[in-house]
Amino acid sequence: MPYLSRAFILLVIFLVGCATEQVGTIQSGGGYQYRRGFPEVTMSAIGIFDDRGQPGINVAVDIVFGSLIYKNVDDNFISDVNIEVQIIKTDGDQATATNRSFDFSITDKDNSITSNQDVFSFQERFPMPPGKYTVNVTVTDKQSAKITTRSATTQIPDPESTKILLTDINMLARVDTLGTSDNFFPLTTYDVPARFDTLKFQYQVTKGDDESRIDIAMRLYKFRIDSIPARSMYLRDYSPSELGYKGIDTRNAEVLETQTRTLLEETGSILIEYPIANLGRGAYRFEITVTGGGLDAPLISSRDFSVKTDFYPSVRTVRELAEPLVYLMDDRRHRRLMAIEDPDSLKYEIDYFWLNNLENAVKARSVLEMYYSRVEEANKQFPHFKPGWMTDPGMIYVLFGPPWDVEVRLDQMRWVYGNNPDDPSRVFFFKRTRIAAREYPFEIYVLQRSPYYFEVLNNKVQDWLSGLILTRQL
Repeated sequence: MPYLSRAFILLVIFLVGCATEQVGTIQSGGGYQYRRGFPEVTMSAIGIFDDRGQPGINVAVDIVFGSLIYKNVDDNFISDVNIEVQIIKTDGDQATATNRSFDFSITDKDNSITSNQDVFSFQERFPMPPGKYTVNVTVTDKQSAKITTRSATTQIPDPESTKILLTDINMLARVDTLGTSDNFFPLTTYDVPARFDTLKFQYQVTKGDDESRIDIAMRLYKFRIDSIPARSMYLRDYSPSELGYKGIDTRNAEVLETQTRTLLEETGSILIEYPIANLGRGAYRFEITVTGGGLDAPLISSRDFSVKTDFYPSVRTVRELAEPLVYLMDDRRHRRLMAIEDPDSLKYEIDYFWLNNLENAVKARSVLEMYYSRVEEANKQFPHFKPGWMTDPGMIYVLFGPPWDVEVRLDQMRWVYGNNPDDPSRVFFFKRTRIAAREYPFEIYVLQRSPYYFEVLNNKVQDWLSGLILTRQL
């Protein structure tokens, strides 16, 4: 039986922001579009001028090491990868502007590379004239012949234009635990791991008139979001007014930082950078508003993003291991667990929980690996303002595994486990509450809950705590 139906794969949608007169350009980064057995790829493409004022497109590609197939040669684990970058000009004479291929061999002596969730990063700059472009990146794992393709759109403003223009916003990150590094690298997704100590927003303003004045206002907003694990499946449904239903409250954004800059005699492409340090978990928007210079209306451009856990979508820290146990513990015990601040004590309690229930170290390790692999897969399958495992589909996915069949109709989704679609204990219905949009390139579904699921949930939890989950299909 196939791992995921075609409809299920379509749940993760990659959309790039487009401009409107009301809200300007909104960018958000791409999604994971996860498929088991295929290279896991995220990418970004930013039209920007280099330090010599030459136009081009910066392409960044991240490939998860553990999503590739490796061969063992002389005690080295080797994966051969091809990256093909196709850039198509989409305005004027539409044509392929460039098509280049790059081959890489990834080598490591440690077999942990085969499951490593860190990424191999590829960056390349492609000189291009001003215009609008679609960038397609195709990654081929040569061992498995599996192919993953990702796309993005970007534009390069004309520096000779008399109009005031903006490039896309390039979002970069840095980890600098020693306080000595200035090595920033581009972020390719909406999600930002919390381990990065500094983010930097980089963009350029093109200005042709050396006598005009333009003012640039930069603001960082934080939105109130649903940030708690999914409500138990047998409790009441969310009401439309609850954050658990909406996901985010965009009406009352908190302004965290504001900065302004005025350009007078500067002309050409002017680089502006905006660093931000130590953001906590949450959903944010970095917004630029340009006024003056003869503009009839302000130019507005934004970059939306969400700061998740330290190594998101991976689960590595002790606290990241503790949080998803909420689906296997009663609320009181889980609250006590999360109140433990000392990492060693917290790790002891997690180990005790698994070993005390399963009573066998080998079995406990197998169950633990299955549970947290589903947590990580849920993070990639169900993009949201909070980690994917915390969503309603993520909860069902972690506890029950991949659905046998998925049906999507209008604003409703049905997951079926087993061969009988009329068995209420094996069928889950979800209602779509948010459609993928420019700001947030994903859809949000909430479970239609029922008291009937009380026994269903208890039985499934016992499968996990007894180890029967390793042998039972349902």
